[in-house]
Amino acid sequence: MKVNGRGSILVALVLVILCGVSYAQRTTATFAGILTDPSGAVLPGAEVQLINEGTNAVAMQLTSEIGEFLFDRKP
Repeated sequence: MKVNGRGSILVALVLVILCGVSYAQRTTATFAGILTDPSGAVLPGAEVQLINEGTNAVAMQLTSEIGEFLFDRKP
């Protein structure tokens, strides 16, 4: 089976489109923020919990020196 230049480009284009569509169907999320007290001061070293109410799974992070936290790709 011989594939010409146009056929190769078409196949490559279809594969790129399909990869993008499959990536868009992720079922995870990323949560990020900066934890502060009522006066606006950041809270370094504070524990932040993310609770999945559907499964009761708990993820825990400590805030950074500047109060930042990140939960990446959580289901």
